[in-house]
Amino acid sequence: MKSPALVQKRYLLIKATAAFLALAFAFVYSRELGIVNRSILAYVFTLSSLIWIFLTSGTTLTLRKNQPAVSSRIFASFQTLLLVQVLIGLFVFSLGLFLFSTFKASISGPLLFASYLYFVSSGVAMLLVEISITYFDFKFSGYLELIAVVIQILFYFIVLIPVDLTIAIQLMLSFIASYISISFVFLRRFRKQLGASIRFSSPLLFFKFTEGNHSLGISLGVMDRLDRLIIAFAFPTGFLAKYSVMSSFITYFRFVPEFISRSAA
Repeated sequence: MKSPALVQKRYLLIKATAAFLALAFAFVYSRELGIVNRSILAYVFTLSSLIWIFLTSGTTLTLRKNQPAVSSRIFASFQTLLLVQVLIGLFVFSLGLFLFSTFKASISGPLLFASYLYFVSSGVAMLLVEISITYFDFKFSGYLELIAVVIQILFYFIVLIPVDLTIAIQLMLSFIASYISISFVFLRRFRKQLGASIRFSSPLLFFKFTEGNHSLGISLGVMDRLDRLIIAFAFPTGFLAKYSVMSSFITYFRFVPEFISRSAA
């Protein structure tokens, strides 16, 4: 059996590779998008991430701590709670898009529709990765992240090239396809190995276990992205596009020393 330290090192290596590919991909497509579309997509990505972290970070943290059997009533309650959070998230996401379209930059119909697909698919993929960390090993979730980035690149540069789409829609569809793909990969393994199925129970049952966990997840995740949301409304539209590229570089190179230090441990 492999030691936990070795598993963690491989996970960090896989995650570092995925982060580097994502950074390089972002650098390429950000130059092609243009200032306005780049700012719109940066806002959509940030808003989606903030909503999912705010609503579900405490829920997934509680799942990792308790690790209930997938056949239990508690896990059924967990699934129901996630469904409620998805519905709340869709409402908040709609409000955020409305405010941005009203006060900053108008979002076209096709891009608006793609934004909703992105919100749902990215959130589901994020939740499934969190569940995979709970019931499988870190390495598997790392592979899911790496596969997602590879699919994004392949779709953007190969699959969608012959299709007459705007760069923004082409990029969004690439992300959506990647999230749907890794969701299917995870669900297939989850059902095959653990025999999990969709069951519902009172969401209050699992929600009672989350007490105190939401504040930790929110403080770690939201504060790392809240600056982009503030910039989106406080500064001209184009400023967000430049800031997003710069902060992506900072985030990656902040991860590099962390990866090296953990690998050496």
